[in-house]
This record gives sequence, C-alpha cells and structure tokens, in this order.
Amino acid sequence: RLMDRADVLRGHIALMRDDNQAAIGVLRSCVNRMVIRDRHLLLPRAAVLLAEAEWRVGDPNQADEAANLAMQSASVQGCCWPGQRRG
Repeated sequence: RLMDRADVLRGHIALMRDDNQAAIGVLRSCVNRMVIRDRHLLLPRAAVLLAEAEWRVGDPNQADEAANLAMQSASVQGCCWPGQRRG
C-alpha cells in the first residue's frame, strides 16, 4: 500500500510539472494495481488525477473512463459527490 501512495504522489507531481505522459504511465499502472487488488482508499484520487492527465493529452474517452472509475470507487467508500444526496 505504500507503493500506491508513492505512485499517486509521483503522478500528482508529474502533473504539476506538466509531464502528462509520465503522469499517465505512473497513474495507469497504479490505478490498475489498485483495481486488481480491490484497494479503494486512494483509488478515487488516483483515478481523478489520471482523468486530468488523459484530458491534458487530448483523450477525452480515457479521461471519462477514469473519472467514472473515481466516482464508482468513491461510492464504494460511501462518499457523496456534489449533487448527490443520501436518502
């Protein structure tokens, strides 16, 4: 799990430096690993960062897929997104 945290941070730093391809490489690997291992704690953050990186390189379909994964993973944790209400 420490590797997940490190990779999310590395991907975020790459985005801050506008190194979008590096961010995609790190974050895709990280997101895939978290999905396979059913780890949801950092998955929403990693997936949102991946969506941003994909959008920046001009791949809106991959960006949408990553954003949807972020929302699904957040809902597994019981998080509410703006516009959602619990009954």
